[in-house]
Amino acid sequence: MSPRLSGRQAATALKFLDGLYAVTDLRAFQAYVAAQLRCLVEADYASYNEINLLLPRNSWSCDPEGVTRFPGCDAIFARYMHENPNIAHFSRTGERGWRKISDFMTRAEFHRTNLYNEFYRRIPTEHQLATMFPASTGGYVGIALNRSRRDFDEQQRQQLDFLLPHLMHAYHNVTRFTEVRGQISALHRGVDAAGVGVIGLTADRGVQLLTRLAEQWLERYFPGQPTTGGRLPETLRLWVNRHDRDLRRAGGMPPVREPMVVDRQETQLTIHMVGQGAGLFLLLTERHTEMPLHPLEALGLSRREAEVLKWVVEGKRDGEIAMILGISCRTIHHHLESVYRKLGVETRTAAAAHALSATGSPASASG
Repeated sequence: MSPRLSGRQAATALKFLDGLYAVTDLRAFQAYVAAQLRCLVEADYASYNEINLLLPRNSWSCDPEGVTRFPGCDAIFARYMHENPNIAHFSRTGERGWRKISDFMTRAEFHRTNLYNEFYRRIPTEHQLATMFPASTGGYVGIALNRSRRDFDEQQRQQLDFLLPHLMHAYHNVTRFTEVRGQISALHRGVDAAGVGVIGLTADRGVQLLTRLAEQWLERYFPGQPTTGGRLPETLRLWVNRHDRDLRRAGGMPPVREPMVVDRQETQLTIHMVGQGAGLFLLLTERHTEMPLHPLEALGLSRREAEVLKWVVEGKRDGEIAMILGISCRTIHHHLESVYRKLGVETRTAAAAHALSATGSPASASG
């Protein structure tokens, strides 16, 4: 049967839950639980613990911060935590609920434990009301309220029992969200490293996913059309909507989904549309339409050497380069020898590879 709360208890519990479900980060969740439970049920300090019963490796956060920290505290707690009757009871039965140390032993018996003399006495803790439940990553979550003077009463236990299912549910939500956010962050880093920008769209064509590169390119290629409010730049939004209308149009086949191509000085952005409906994604790639010279000059090349190397990357032969630049083939040979020496390479292909790496160009060189 669910615990029954007074009007005042229900009001404070609802306020606690409102903040609890608003937290989306695991560290913030741990801090919120420790701080707010201590306010909800008066205690000298509250702790949120990650406990592994098989390994001497545990972590916790406290409110006030640092109250349980003293030299060797981690090792001491790990060595004697099996003497905590709450931990022993849960590891034996797996039963959920808030329990006091006094449910299992007298104060004198508690004082005879190594855990009390080596750990709790130094904080100090005479009374504890605690709960445990399985952690998402193995081990257990332990939440404890601690006092040095009077014990906790049944009304306080009842209020915490009401909150326990919410604590467990919110914990599993936030751990899953933290994991997913880490995966999304890794995805962003991965696609950025691959030189691809990704935009994920909702069914009504709002932006629900925007990687770093995609955001930078939208700002560069669609100036004056900010992606505020989760919206695409106007030009891009109209292009997406036109394709949506073409698919819905009755009769005939819709036109082929040609990519959008946006040109700027020396570079070009290509946007491909993938998927449909609520699973529509835009894939963005950028290429140099004309290889810039300044990254080649940054390699230590002269302006003319950079021009020669640029045309080598474009696949031009020495005679063709000589005609383009209006100089002799002999001069082209001298420039290439200087390029090879400065870049520490011996072939045209190796020199072109240096140029491609320096400029980030997807072009390819011949021979």
